[in-house]
Amino acid sequence: MNIQLHDEIEHLKKEIQAEETKVAQALQNGDNDSVSKSLATIDSNLKYLSIVVNGAPLDKIDDKNIREFLRVHYENMCKLSLPA
Repeated sequence: MNIQLHDEIEHLKKEIQAEETKVAQALQNGDNDSVSKSLATIDSNLKYLSIVVNGAPLDKIDDKNIREFLRVHYENMCKLSLPA
């Protein structure tokens, strides 16, 4: 895998995980504005990561791992959404 591509993927994955942590903390503090902003960032990063990976020349193991990451974190995003 291209080093620049690998770095971009890893950066997006770390950013998604950091935003999930921010959402959890904001939910505990009752800060709905921060929750909304972080969820929008997560959604955007998941979509961008999906686009990057879709056209990337990845081996089967990397592809499987990244797709699993996308699935898990999309589910996390749905679980972390604001209560109605």
